[in-house]
Amino acid sequence: MDTTTFHMLKSWAFEFLSSFVGHSGRGAAVQSAAAVVASYVVVARLYDAFFGPLSDVPGPLIHKLLDLPVTLPSERGSAWKYVASVHERYGPVVRIGRNVISVADKEMLKQILVKEDLPKSKLYKQGQRMTGRQTLFNTIELDFHKQRRRILSPAFSISYLNSLEPYIFQATESLVRKLRAEISVGTNERAVVDIWNLLQRLALDIIGETAFGRTFGMIENGSHPLPQKITESMRRRALIGQFPFLGLIPALTRQDPLFQKFVTNIIEDRVKSGIHRSDILQILIDAQYSKESDDRLDVKDIISETVLFLYAIPLTTRAPVSFVALSESLMSIEISPPLLHPSIAGSETTSNSTGFAIIYLLRHPDKLQTLIRELDTQLDIPVGDLLPSHDSLKHLPYLNAVINETMRLRPVSAMGLPREPAKDVMLGHYFVPRKTLVIANMRGVQINPDYWPNPTEFMPERFLEGAVPGPAMDAFYPFSAGSRNCIGKNFAWMEMRLILATLFKYFEFDLIPSEMPKADDLAQFVTLTIRANEFNVGVRVRKEAWEKVHGF
Repeated sequence: MDTTTFHMLKSWAFEFLSSFVGHSGRGAAVQSAAAVVASYVVVARLYDAFFGPLSDVPGPLIHKLLDLPVTLPSERGSAWKYVASVHERYGPVVRIGRNVISVADKEMLKQILVKEDLPKSKLYKQGQRMTGRQTLFNTIELDFHKQRRRILSPAFSISYLNSLEPYIFQATESLVRKLRAEISVGTNERAVVDIWNLLQRLALDIIGETAFGRTFGMIENGSHPLPQKITESMRRRALIGQFPFLGLIPALTRQDPLFQKFVTNIIEDRVKSGIHRSDILQILIDAQYSKESDDRLDVKDIISETVLFLYAIPLTTRAPVSFVALSESLMSIEISPPLLHPSIAGSETTSNSTGFAIIYLLRHPDKLQTLIRELDTQLDIPVGDLLPSHDSLKHLPYLNAVINETMRLRPVSAMGLPREPAKDVMLGHYFVPRKTLVIANMRGVQINPDYWPNPTEFMPERFLEGAVPGPAMDAFYPFSAGSRNCIGKNFAWMEMRLILATLFKYFEFDLIPSEMPKADDLAQFVTLTIRANEFNVGVRVRKEAWEKVHGF
């Protein structure tokens, strides 16, 4: 069917409708009108599927006509897995919806994220309904992003992050004390702990210390009202993501007053005290008094930006998203579709990556022993200090290799990052019209056998200097790329290095066979995670390593 034929069919449909209305009663005319309109829609869909601008992009036939095949798996957090199967069958560029393509080609990803620097999708604007204004994360406007990133960048510079190290230490030390306490009441000097949950709590405490100037006490107490309120806010956001018309209901879009009060009180207390604390909150507070009027933030701006750190908090309970659950309780929806939530600087991103690294190492004892040897021989912790300094960790080759390999296999967003060209663009040899939803599928590139030998195997050695073949760094996007890359990259590296080095320096972990199925049952709602949201391991103190540093 060419363009001429398509327009002939449209003309025929309307001529038929006019003729029939003139010779039939009103009831028959209405039925016929409905039939003709339906026929018109079908013809338009068929034309778009087979002759439209995306018609030459490979993929299942149903995706040329409907978006439903991807929408349904997203209800269970498995859309990423479904899209991966489409890539496996059809290649690196696939059509996964009437106006959606997924790209897993390294050259095209570079074009999308760096060369063309395609704008974020309008899907991000849904986040503005919750904050009431643009933020660094949810803005799709390039100029606003540049201006806001310039304000926030000092908080993530290497020099400023060094000043945050003591606060990360405080939170991590609480985890060490927690593990030792559990071991002391365990059996045979061994305890069973939910390491996945503990890492989530630790990440929240670190965010509390570094972004808000106070701990949430999650490691010690297990709960705090603010994270729970953010969870509820995310569920409301999920509802709007699934059913946009609900965004018209003020009760669902209004930010929780507890969160506003919490942050407002922190700001007021900090200003009144006159204390200048070296943390992320101080950067935001100082921006209130910027010499440049365009760079000034008001209290509402600060509140909105702090959501960036908390909106990806791990939920305390997990229940699959489903229409059945929705009918039982609207608030049972967990997280909105994965296309809406790529990598963000929240607590869940680093805790999940750290948890996946621990699981991979326990599954590969030889890799774990290599890491432990490196920590024992190259890590010098002064007597009296509980934790290693970040400076002593950042150049440890195998530790860095373990983290890189984990991020390659278990990226923060397995689904990819949504971009939307503001004008027509050629991606490779594909013509992509403006407003097409383009998914930069980093996971697809990072496990592509054309770029990575043995792509699904955990092989940290591939990231070591002199490795043959070396890592395909042009097919590796753990923190995205281009102007919208992750502002918290250095913060995440510091956190992951400190936690992994501390845990494996002082503790011996062992796998529990009955837990292993959980490690392979993955879901992505906000970030890629274990569906069960728990993973239990056995843990003992490495007495020799502990006594060598602490003398007891």
